[in-house]
Order: sequence, then C-alpha cells, then structure tokens
Amino acid sequence: MRTNPMAGPSYITALRNAVEQNRAAYCTPPRTGGRQMSIRLDDFLLNHVEAVAELASWNRSEVLYAIAHYGLFALYENAPQIAEKAVASIMEKFKAQRADELGDAS
Repeated sequence: MRTNPMAGPSYITALRNAVEQNRAAYCTPPRTGGRQMSIRLDDFLLNHVEAVAELASWNRSEVLYAIAHYGLFALYENAPQIAEKAVASIMEKFKAQRADELGDAS
C-alpha cells in the first residue's frame, strides 16, 4: 500500500461546504502563505475560479490552492509512480539545499 503525499485535509470538501454554506461542517480555507507565483488562466477558468471564490467567501488564492491540492491528490492516486518520482525529486532538492545542516547532523 502506497501513501499519497497529498493526503491530509480535504480542502475540496471544505470548499464545497463553504459554497453550500454548511457552516456546521469543515469549511476552513487553506493557509496560502509561502512563495508567490504568477499564473495565467483563460477567461473560462478564471470565471469559474472567481465565481466559486465569491460563492464560498474565499479568495482566489484559497480556491486555487484547494483545486491544486485535489488535482495532485487525484494524479498521485491514479499514477503512484509519478508520486514516487516527485517525492524523490523533492527530497533531492531538499538535501541539496540543506547539505550543510544535514552533514553536521551525521
């Protein structure tokens, strides 16, 4: 059995609950701090993101984070070999960035 690295809080469930105004259920938006990036969306996608954000009373960043999180979860569930390669790549990058710290711990 493989573990999906994107398992954790279901932000899609929280987003659905927020849109449905089911305030008794989990509807907390994800924290979206961290590195900033710029993306381009066509009008079709942007209109959907903005509409869902308005319905949920979330901002666009929170909506996109929930969608990306769910998309990666689905990708890794359907192609676990991609998850393994992605995690390996992330760990190599982490080790390279922290080589001095990791070397001292040995």
